[in-house]
Amino acid sequence: MNHRYRLATVALHADASSPEEAGSPLAPPIVQSSTFAFPGLPELDRVMSGEVGGYYYSREGNPNAQALAAVVAALEGHPCGVACASGMAALAATVLALAREGDHVVSAREVYGGTRTLLGEELGRLGIGTSFVPGTDADRFEAAVNSHTRLIVCETLSNPTLRLAPIPDLVEVARRRKLHLVLDNTFATPVLLQSASLGVTLTLHSATKYLAGHDDVTAGVVTGTAEQLSRIGRLVARLGASLDPFAAWLALRGLRTLPLRVERQCANAMGLAQWLAGHPRVARVHYPGLPEHPQHHLAARLFGGRFGGMLSLELAGGEAAVDRMIRRLRLVRLAPSLGGVNTTVSHPLRSSHRYLPAEELEALGISGALLRVSVGIESLADLVEDFEQALAE
Repeated sequence: MNHRYRLATVALHADASSPEEAGSPLAPPIVQSSTFAFPGLPELDRVMSGEVGGYYYSREGNPNAQALAAVVAALEGHPCGVACASGMAALAATVLALAREGDHVVSAREVYGGTRTLLGEELGRLGIGTSFVPGTDADRFEAAVNSHTRLIVCETLSNPTLRLAPIPDLVEVARRRKLHLVLDNTFATPVLLQSASLGVTLTLHSATKYLAGHDDVTAGVVTGTAEQLSRIGRLVARLGASLDPFAAWLALRGLRTLPLRVERQCANAMGLAQWLAGHPRVARVHYPGLPEHPQHHLAARLFGGRFGGMLSLELAGGEAAVDRMIRRLRLVRLAPSLGGVNTTVSHPLRSSHRYLPAEELEALGISGALLRVSVGIESLADLVEDFEQALAE
């Protein structure tokens, strides 16, 4: 898009082209083909060599996957994007494309449990070491950098305790030490934070969550510079981690309403967090929109007065009280993912972080009393009523 449109317009039109003929489809068609045909060898050679644009095998590229990646890149402010089979595929391909045996990664310790396991165990077996540091302190990141460090990995908002990465400071650390900064922007989405505007050059999303937004597709996207994405894209294809056409089409269909959904989810989360914070059975609420959140002012500065659709709460009665409340909820359901239009709850200790050692869980503040809430687009009054009756005597 040549014109600098606003975010809601970009979500709708970033992949649009001028109609080539009368009656051309307004919605992108699903190109449900694994392979593409050519009239002869010269035409095939020009596409496979990259001399001209085109597709030849969907593992290497597909119009639907390319359209999804292009829109997410435009939303983040990056020139390029690559769609992957999941958010974890996006992360694995990114790290493997930028680091090799003997290299080192510095990661926030508060990252998603799957990210922690991938970096700490699976990539460790391949000779890529990782140091985990408190994710809110840029000085701790820099102190962990050594001569073999190639990447810094962090999340805009940590899962599940909603701590913010000091992104402007980490951008400076990465620039000063000549490192790649890889930001997982899944929880915030480009609606709250457009990463390129802060100098972030590589951004990941589990598009399964907010971007697709309807709990019906698994996908991931990484966005960044052309040089970075060329290397990452090649590895995505070689690993077989490409996104299939129909999943890409579904994710792009959901992405059209991302700004509308996130605005409503932010408003609902703020209202619910405020109500829960005043309930006698709730020991603590983790939500950056509350003034008592330790990084409330940073969140207000980075997110422009919106604070996301995710919150966590700790119940005074511990894990037994959590299970009792979950069983009594009527609208809200227990589900281990997030970011959909329906409000759901998740128990990190028994789902996303269940494989971490007890001492690490304690350091992260994850206990049986902690419940994560992914707030949807329902009526806020109905959500409050549901939690109220579930928490009653």
